[in-house]
Amino acid sequence: MRNLFKLLTGPVLGLLLLLPTLSGRAQAVVKVNIVHKSEESNFIVYRSDVPLQIRDFKASPDHGSKGVAATYSGIQMAMSASSEEGRMKIEVSLLVYFDKDRSWMKPQGRNDRVLAHEQLHFDITALYACILKTRMEAMQLSEDKAFEQLKQEHRRQMQLLEKTQHSYDRETKHGLDEAAQARWAGNIAKRIGEQPCWGAIF
Repeated sequence: MRNLFKLLTGPVLGLLLLLPTLSGRAQAVVKVNIVHKSEESNFIVYRSDVPLQIRDFKASPDHGSKGVAATYSGIQMAMSASSEEGRMKIEVSLLVYFDKDRSWMKPQGRNDRVLAHEQLHFDITALYACILKTRMEAMQLSEDKAFEQLKQEHRRQMQLLEKTQHSYDRETKHGLDEAAQARWAGNIAKRIGEQPCWGAIF
């Protein structure tokens, strides 16, 4: 028996949930995988060795925004549950994506400096996917509450991700402060390099 859970996160949150019929107080087993392919043609799946290009920002600019560019990235999460020898086993898939059809650059923002700033937004999203994976795999999950426990951890990490993204923009003045931008770039590269998800290829 398999039950599916799918959660899309990013600037907009959507939810489709089919709760498992498995129940009980035994501990569930969870395995989390970072996936590297998407069926969504507008998604660029994160790879630490393949940076974004200016041409990837395909949406029409928001001329009401003071910014010169916007990156829409997020983490797509899917879960399936199965029963094996009477015990719940949960598989979680995390996909880090950049949405080409929602990300934009104004003409004055189509340069390497702005691109580097936007790339780091994507890198920060990837960092939090790995943090989420690590924390989920360390959780003690009860079979009757496993999906809700995983959802709660997901929400918590997404809140932290959003705060980090805002801090990044504020401290770097949206990339205008070159020294702050360099500090953030070095720190995020170091943190990603330390993570088992991306460390081998970053």
